[in-house]
Amino acid sequence: MNHYKNFKKYLKYFKENNNSADFLKYLDNKKESLESYVAEQKNKKPNKEDYYEESDFSLVSYYIYDFLTNEDIIKAIDRLNKLSKEEYAVDCSYKKSTRSVKYNYVQLEYSHSSQSLFADVCFKKDKFIDHIHISCTQVNNYYMMLEYEFKFKHKFDSQEAFNEFLNSNMEKINKNDFFVYDSTKQDSRIKWHNLNSFKSKMLSMVMQHFVTTLSYSPNGKYYKLNSLEVFSREKEIDINNFVLCDDLIYYYNKKENYFIQRSFGDDTSYTMLCGKNMSPKSPLIDLISEFGNEAYYLIFGYEDLRMFENKYNSSLQGTKKANLGADLFDELITKVHSVSDYKKDDYQAMNKKINCQWELYSLCKKEEINIEKSCVSYYRRIYSQNLDVLKMRAEISNIKENSKISKYAIVIAILSILVAIILGIIQICLQCNGLSIDQPIK
Repeated sequence: MNHYKNFKKYLKYFKENNNSADFLKYLDNKKESLESYVAEQKNKKPNKEDYYEESDFSLVSYYIYDFLTNEDIIKAIDRLNKLSKEEYAVDCSYKKSTRSVKYNYVQLEYSHSSQSLFADVCFKKDKFIDHIHISCTQVNNYYMMLEYEFKFKHKFDSQEAFNEFLNSNMEKINKNDFFVYDSTKQDSRIKWHNLNSFKSKMLSMVMQHFVTTLSYSPNGKYYKLNSLEVFSREKEIDINNFVLCDDLIYYYNKKENYFIQRSFGDDTSYTMLCGKNMSPKSPLIDLISEFGNEAYYLIFGYEDLRMFENKYNSSLQGTKKANLGADLFDELITKVHSVSDYKKDDYQAMNKKINCQWELYSLCKKEEINIEKSCVSYYRRIYSQNLDVLKMRAEISNIKENSKISKYAIVIAILSILVAIILGIIQICLQCNGLSIDQPIK
């Protein structure tokens, strides 16, 4: 199946229907439904406000997070250094490896944490994107996380400006990018829902295209990478008068007064809501730099597991014999070792520090953040168990292969004996006639 061809077909279908009267009516009805929900919440507590009630909110920056090994980092640096100098100005902080010298960018970090600038990529000719600021930190002793911070030349403070950006870039998505699509043959009841869902995912697909095209991302071609959208408005946020939705989880930064929210059903997309026209830097890389695995699996653990599930399942299905490749073994072994690394042992002190800075709201109720509940041990147990299963599968596969080889060897040995017997009989018959097996027959 040509997925890219189907994606292009659905993209054309989307563009044909995006401004249709029926789709706009569907969006209006959806907006009215949301406004009705907000009004209901405000009736319960009259002073409550919805963030999006203010018309001046705008998208000010966008973050993408990727998880790389040392070999991946080498390829990312190489790709960045090869970008066109006419279109990009690249300042890479890490020295490029060569064929003879390969640097270890991911090193042991038990006694300290580090965070640094990886690269800056300035866009010389792009109408919308000013530059990408790439920061890095080690999650553990095996993986490094890259944070791609996209800065725009102008705020997207209207739907028209936002649509212009998407329309100018959606055609750039190619077969080497991550993309999603639906069937064009749909019941009218779900047609508009799927089109709206596709539209909401378009921004992440467009932004991820720049990561997979300009840098190197082994996962970015097949999976949606973790992301954070940053919105800002003029009015200051009032935590006491803020409408919280049941299907969202909120992390409130008490010092800088902003929210980070995500839905229960999507662990890859985070949204930062800010006031006073400020655009604070994403705190996610700081948390992971300081707390390592514990923070990483609290924030991104579920999606990390989903990526692994897809890779594992694809390697074991669709063939008569399990494809137990070396790559899957190597990755799983590395994961088991990496998830066993700890930067902090004092969970009580760690939780106290985080809860001094943040508040967690789940199902509209305030809760304490407990890093132990991020279940690093839970992920370690899953990866370890699956590594054991792979080992057993490999052993069984080897036993079967050895058994086949033994059977083939026995058959060959029997055939060799039969050939020797036949040759012996022929030799005896020839000797009886005064001939030799080596003597040509006249």
